[in-house]
Amino acid sequence: TLMFRIQANSKKNFNSVIAVDDLQLTGCTVTPYCLKNQFTCPTGTCLSADQVCDFTRQCGNGEDEDQCGAGNFDDDMNGWLPDMDQAAGTWDRTTGQDGFVDHTSGNGYYIEVQTIKLKRREFASLISPQFVSSDNDCSVSLYYAIWGTNSVGNITLHLKTANGDVLLWNVAGNGNSKKQWIKADIKIGARVDFKLELRGESGGPVLGFLAVDDIKYNNCDHGPPQRAVITVNPVPKTVLIGADVVFSCQATGVPTPRIVWQKDNKDIAMGGHYSLSHDFTLTIKEVEKDNGGRYRCVASNPKSTAKSKVAKLTVNNPPGSCDFEKDLCNLRDVQRDDDFNWIRQKGHTPSIHTGPSTDHTLKTEEGHYMYIESSAPRSMGEIAILQTSWMVLNEDKCNVSFWYHMVGDHVGSLELTKRSYVYDRILTNSLWKLSGSQGDVWIQANVHVGSSPIVQFQFIGEIGQGYQGDIAMDDLVLLNCQAQQLCKSDQFSCAVPQCTYYTHVCDFRNDCNDGSDEQICGECDFEDSICGWVQDPKDDFDWTRWRGNTPSSFTGPDKDHTKGDATGHYFYIESSDPRVEGDVANIYSNTYRHSSHRQTLQ
Repeated sequence: TLMFRIQANSKKNFNSVIAVDDLQLTGCTVTPYCLKNQFTCPTGTCLSADQVCDFTRQCGNGEDEDQCGAGNFDDDMNGWLPDMDQAAGTWDRTTGQDGFVDHTSGNGYYIEVQTIKLKRREFASLISPQFVSSDNDCSVSLYYAIWGTNSVGNITLHLKTANGDVLLWNVAGNGNSKKQWIKADIKIGARVDFKLELRGESGGPVLGFLAVDDIKYNNCDHGPPQRAVITVNPVPKTVLIGADVVFSCQATGVPTPRIVWQKDNKDIAMGGHYSLSHDFTLTIKEVEKDNGGRYRCVASNPKSTAKSKVAKLTVNNPPGSCDFEKDLCNLRDVQRDDDFNWIRQKGHTPSIHTGPSTDHTLKTEEGHYMYIESSAPRSMGEIAILQTSWMVLNEDKCNVSFWYHMVGDHVGSLELTKRSYVYDRILTNSLWKLSGSQGDVWIQANVHVGSSPIVQFQFIGEIGQGYQGDIAMDDLVLLNCQAQQLCKSDQFSCAVPQCTYYTHVCDFRNDCNDGSDEQICGECDFEDSICGWVQDPKDDFDWTRWRGNTPSSFTGPDKDHTKGDATGHYFYIESSDPRVEGDVANIYSNTYRHSSHRQTLQ
């Protein structure tokens, strides 16, 4: 490519004029200039990249299709390039030896792999140029020859796309002592954006060869353009978290339409959970909540664009799981053996420089999560226990997955324990524990727990050295567990592995062997828990379980009533800032089923 420049240099003289007119090039042959990403025909016609190797001859003599893999190898490799990154050997152009000649004319060239040069399973590979699209009836024919022992090797043809490889054809040596050419017809079909790989694999360093000649494409030109039409629509699906989902989509058109997938009207980037097969089937591996949404495929070719019907993917929590958006699901605070309770929260926690600002599920200030508040009246070493109901886990590959948030200078620890009921005893094992600040981010934990006949899990949050130690958790999921709740939906799960109907709870009779159905009914000395009293979510602030002096001077008790000393616990309301006159704190008991005329509240 040549470029001419005419340069005029002016002196400081306003009366000077330089002029040019009637430029001519004589004795020159001028070839039209095409852009870097275009193909130049010998006639000077410029073709776009997607007009080359599209099985349609658009240059006068079809030069745009000459280097696309078809041919007899007499002059060159016809556009096939070696893949030296993977292959150990090479396909070589040769005129033959020991009396074997090419298929075309008997005195031309073909390509071969000498198996004596390769170890077992080593191979030579050739890659074709990129093809734009092919018709449904497209096929490739070739002549091959394999000579040598039974284990001499095999020849394969692969179709390669961005979504993976497909084996189209495979032929192995059978100990044939004759050196002869055999024809193979191989179906390609309707494809988009693909290459072909011709591979010759050795069966070992044995005397023999693998040969190919006269490659030809048949019925691959897709003809006049036709509109893209969706023929198979994706269908709605409802699955559990952790499952794999497959959406199918098929389309017709000329040329063959390209298909992309969208979720909630946005193109999906492949990777992570998402993968696409060569036939445009979308697979979503191990789905999570945020994979739920509205899916559709979009098929397009130069003629038109078509959109499929929308298929909604609904992702539900497996049994025993919880995202805390509506309630605590099958979890509840332990009424004994801990010092305070977990809190269901949305938005930021009250303390600064600690706690999340959004939940993990919805990732908004309206989403809910569970957390422990480390501010006063909490003190270092106190724990809050949130536990699941009793359940049966039927899969050895069962995992407990949850998201945690631990940030602040005073973060204590979060622990997951498993309580198993074995031979009338409850055995507790620590499965996972983490201490200290982990950054202002939600982090996922996956803990293998295996199968268990009767089990429950506890999340134990421990207070650190100060108020900047809030710990939060969200999106508890039992993955691949086939979990079954020990109790039915209308039954109460006792603290021991036992069930009683909710109608028997708070009826002043112990229906659970350990009496846990009556321990949440308000009768309380507050030494071990708040005994089922529930904070009113609609009031102004909460009651607090406390011991010793209240934080404010000249008000409140310095000891409880039960023990009469500073080690005993009681319930109180704190009136200091930010409380103002008229603020209300309410607590409610559970519903009592019945009472006698002799019963009183003391």
